[in-house]
Amino acid sequence: MSPRPGCLKPVLFGCLSLLGLVVLIAVVTVLVTWQTVGKQDVVDREAASPADLASSQPAVVEAPSLAPATAGTRERSVPPGPGRIVLDLNQCEFQLRPAREGEGVTVKARFDQSIHELRESFEALPDSTWVYRVGFRRTITGLQALALALTGRRGSAKIEIWLPPAHPFALDVSLHQGGSEIELGGLWLTEVAVSYDQGGMAIAVSEPLQEPVARFSLRGRMGGVTASRLGNASPRELDIGCAMGGADVDLRGAWRGDCWAQASVRMGGINLSVPAEMQVRDAAEAPPFAAPQAQELAAPTLWLKTAANMGEVEIQRR
Repeated sequence: MSPRPGCLKPVLFGCLSLLGLVVLIAVVTVLVTWQTVGKQDVVDREAASPADLASSQPAVVEAPSLAPATAGTRERSVPPGPGRIVLDLNQCEFQLRPAREGEGVTVKARFDQSIHELRESFEALPDSTWVYRVGFRRTITGLQALALALTGRRGSAKIEIWLPPAHPFALDVSLHQGGSEIELGGLWLTEVAVSYDQGGMAIAVSEPLQEPVARFSLRGRMGGVTASRLGNASPRELDIGCAMGGADVDLRGAWRGDCWAQASVRMGGINLSVPAEMQVRDAAEAPPFAAPQAQELAAPTLWLKTAANMGEVEIQRR
């Protein structure tokens, strides 16, 4: 009987062929990406203010191409009356801070415009409110971004936004694949909704807001968040949720009423630092939700509902 041929050589040649194919695909991707994206084109840009957009057209205004930034900081104004500011930011480093007294919205960005895109729009609504949107995203695919990174070109981007302290508005912030530092102290916020995905975030309310915020939502997945002095926002409703990550939330500050809160976690942990003078009670025992009374209690109550799935919600006294 003739000896049975071995299978080691075919398997080895097959693996080498597969490896060669992967290397070939990677090389072709790098070359095609380099030719498609072109040379690095880093720009500094300063977006138009909501008032500028509103004065140009009363309807929705899209601004895919913005003028280069001018030297110094320009004063900006926002339309009269309450509004909403929506920030949808992807693959960037982001900082948000209150503007100086008398200033409006300022948006500054530094990015490679062959890789990223900055857009903004303004919409005046029939009820005299307004919505101002700022969007930032990567215009190439994830594979192309990886190919550029292999060549040493990472395409980092930084967005800085200043918000006016003297105007009431709701704030929506959505961050995907990036890091952010957010300071809200001193602003006049009616609602706050912050979400993050695959990133990290640090939020602070270093001084009391102009008025207590009606609702404060902080939700994220695949990342971590640190929030400090949320008591200075004195939210009537507080919603904290995280999945596959953690949240360290400091509730100390100048509370001006009770708070109805819920904290939910899945595959992670939430740590709530509650001021020593604040009572913590089960939300199921809370009285019917009502507007703040003229005479608030000196020691407000946190009416708390928690939910944990493969995680934990921990309460600490500070």
